Amino acid sequence: EKAMLSDILRNTDPAFFRWAMKTIISWQNRVRPEGLIHIHGSADRILPYNKKMQAIKVPEGTHLMVYHQASLISKILEDCLGEKQHSGKAKNSADA
Repeated sequence: EKAMLSDILRNTDPAFFRWAMKTIISWQNRVRPEGLIHIHGSADRILPYNKKMQAIKVPEGTHLMVYHQASLISKILEDCLGEKQHSGKAKNSADA
């Protein structure tokens, strides 16, 4: 994982990297978008997990967990999207 992160950082435009870090650190979003699925690793050392995030916590998930735990992340998304689709169908059928 360290090698992959080092490679990403080496190949990232320095101006973009500075902008991204400044933006993340100073982000003051107060609105949680409807339908948001926030998945966060409990072992993310770049953007540490915090209970206030109201995220689905992936045990031992790191910042690059989408690479290392791809099947688990896919399952979480499938489950969440299936629930949303199912509740949308139920709502639509109730409107009929």
